[in-house]
Amino acid sequence: MKFNLKLLVTIPVLLFLPKIFLAQKEINCKIIDIESTKPIPYANIWIKNTNIGVTSNHKGDFSLKIDNLHLNDSIIISSIGFNDTLIKISRIQSTINLKPKTYQIPEITAFPRQITEYVLNDLSETKFKGGIMNDTTPLIAGRYFPHNNKIIDQSYIKSVIIYSRDSHKGKLSLRLYSFDTLNIKPIKELINKRIIVKTKKSIFFKAKPIEVDLSEYRIVFPKEGVLIGVEWLIIPENRYSVTFSKINGKKKEKRTMYSPSLCATIDKKNFKYSYRGGFWNGKIISKNRPEHYFNPAISLKLIH
Repeated sequence: MKFNLKLLVTIPVLLFLPKIFLAQKEINCKIIDIESTKPIPYANIWIKNTNIGVTSNHKGDFSLKIDNLHLNDSIIISSIGFNDTLIKISRIQSTINLKPKTYQIPEITAFPRQITEYVLNDLSETKFKGGIMNDTTPLIAGRYFPHNNKIIDQSYIKSVIIYSRDSHKGKLSLRLYSFDTLNIKPIKELINKRIIVKTKKSIFFKAKPIEVDLSEYRIVFPKEGVLIGVEWLIIPENRYSVTFSKINGKKKEKRTMYSPSLCATIDKKNFKYSYRGGFWNGKIISKNRPEHYFNPAISLKLIH
């Protein structure tokens, strides 16, 4: 499969460093829920302040190679339903225990008998001109939906629609947050359960919508707005290779990437926030159109 870098300009920036042969240490660990003692699958692990990371497998195991430059650094572990955990690499043992978050359980309310449904950021007729792809580092890319006058009080989140175009089937993790855009950080997670979504294989690179039903959680749309996050999982079944052509078309480069290949809209306002290496960031600006931003192609279906 071949792509032109001129078209896919939203690929996360890679740091091309001189090829220095450094000694490496490999750590092999299992991530455990400290209360239930059960393994935690699909947790994302980064070396702090770097683009180096992995994802634990379905048994909670992970392996990470660390060169001597980072032996005094720390790793950050992020998994839905658990507190983000920071551990010095020198103190890592064969198991790492994560502490579950304490959630305030909202009062269960009944849906209205007469339901009106409407879609925020309806993209059903959109022809996508941008995309967000990810290399070998765990990443959460989210689209922020602000609260506005069109959103009626006590509106519930019925479903999320994600648009992707993948060469093969893969998996992603869905995360929802109430979000502070001023300080660029989540206020709280809205679901304490991991939601794994399977992507659809795209034919001729055509966008495929994936609708995820969230009605069972009865989430009231927050007054702070909501961030819908797509979390990449660095696992073997998501791995694929892409050959990119340089702008002049003469030189080609093969890279390892991970599903999903998320569609993006190009807008005058920024709604994108991402989490990588332990930090939240905002804005991916279009190189061809500097006054525009790449936003993940995500729609939100509400009912009231």
